[in-house]
Amino acid sequence: MRKKGQSATEFITTYGFALVIIAIGVGAVFYLTSGRVQVPTQCNFNDPFSCNDLKVQPTSATLDITASGTAPGSRVAMVINGVSSSCGALSGVRQTITCPGTFGDEGEHFSGTISLEYTLEGGTIPHTSVFTISGTIEEA
Repeated sequence: MRKKGQSATEFITTYGFALVIIAIGVGAVFYLTSGRVQVPTQCNFNDPFSCNDLKVQPTSATLDITASGTAPGSRVAMVINGVSSSCGALSGVRQTITCPGTFGDEGEHFSGTISLEYTLEGGTIPHTSVFTISGTIEEA
């Protein structure tokens, strides 16, 4: 009976320590990488607009946008991490606009939408398009 008890104790001790070491390693990996994974910035636009570049910082968002076949004066608004921002109007075919707001801290992930109100060139009917954006808030 003593040999069986000793074997069981050795088994539990040996494999128990191995499992504890593995658990500590996995926990350390999660602790060291949580919140620090860089997610590439994405802006998914459809015609008549295209997103050339987007940079979201803690207190502003900058958008480089191209519009084709729209009348001047397209209005741009953003919602990032639940914070709304009115960005003004587009005055040309390609333009960089900056939208003020408090969107989060550097390194945090963001997601949101960009809403564009526009009229087609030569038309009179107003249109609205909503596009999705996501990524990581960059340093100021």
